[in-house]
Amino acid sequence: MIRAMSDREYQTAVCARLDAAESVPFKEVSIGEWKPEVARCHENVDEWVRAHPDCIAVRGWAINASYGENGVELTAHSVVRGSDGKLFDITPFANESQRASARFVAHVGDDPAFFEIKARGHSFSCPPDLLDNISVEDWYPSDDDDVSPDSSNFCDLPLYDP
Repeated sequence: MIRAMSDREYQTAVCARLDAAESVPFKEVSIGEWKPEVARCHENVDEWVRAHPDCIAVRGWAINASYGENGVELTAHSVVRGSDGKLFDITPFANESQRASARFVAHVGDDPAFFEIKARGHSFSCPPDLLDNISVEDWYPSDDDDVSPDSSNFCDLPLYDP
């Protein structure tokens, strides 16, 4: 009998794969009058895939914050795998300048398992001891670029209207 992973074991496995995190390019898309909405990535991707059966929804985790030596935070995110096998993101960011630092780690497993894990917590942190061989600071622009991670860009975090 195979024992299911605990949430922490799953999160540790995701954190261990951060060195494979990808920058996923944004692709502006529409279907008739419909356009993807900020902070609705799972719904956006599902809508796109329904209309484009040659595409596949890819669930996973996007790095939404770096705490330097104190780790990184990831949040649930969905992107599209096109018929050419390449990933693209159809969900616009509230601030597109943040996209340059965004990285995505694909979920290993099926959609029901992903959504079950997500239902118990849409985000989690990778502590520094899991990041020993990864330099996430290289993913972020320099301080001179005045760009910092913004959690409002990701689909499973609440948006605040100031």
